[in-house]
Order: sequence, then C-alpha cells, then structure tokens
Amino acid sequence: LYPVLNRLEQDELVTSSWREGAGGPGRKFFTVTPHGRAHLAERAAAWHTFTERAAGLLPSVGSPR
Repeated sequence: LYPVLNRLEQDELVTSSWREGAGGPGRKFFTVTPHGRAHLAERAAAWHTFTERAAGLLPSVGSPR
C-alpha cells in the first residue's frame, strides 16, 4: 500500500503529514489534493466509458442466442 501512496504523493495527487499517536508511535496521514480529485474524476469517467463499451460487447442475460 505504501509504495502506491508514495507514488501518488510524488505525482502530487495526495499530501502526507505525520501526527502523534495516542499512546503509540506517530502515524502518517494522507490527504487528496485538488489535483488528485480532478485526476480521480478523469479516471472514473474513463473507467465508466470502458465498462459501458465492454458491456456492449457481451450478450444480454436472458436474451435468445
């Protein structure tokens, strides 16, 4: 998980900060940046387009062959 989060941070899609732990070690928290939210919206739209096109290639369930 951390290699992916570090890559997202390098691409400026998330930021991170260290916070003290309650009675334990500190923890690293990640926050999505505005650029990250825009990137997510673009990727979600592309995924939606892909799934619609892929579904169009499959026969409908219950339809005659």
